[in-house]
Amino acid sequence: MPAAPAVPAPRPAWVPVAIAAGSMGCGVAATAIVAFATATNINGRVHNAVSGSQVLLIALIWAVIAVVNVAYARRPR
Repeated sequence: MPAAPAVPAPRPAWVPVAIAAGSMGCGVAATAIVAFATATNINGRVHNAVSGSQVLLIALIWAVIAVVNVAYARRPR
């Protein structure tokens, strides 16, 4: 007679909240790093305008965070 399949233990209710809050904190930090990255020109002046590539990178960061959070939330418990 085959053994019954193992049933995974239910995860505590605080785990999804911790995952979501932690990833949002990392997203805010990554957004700040990308948005406030400065480039200095040859004269040493700081050019602090947000470029299109920075905007795309920020959008990519948040898209990845959203996909990971949704995939984790939809996982069977």
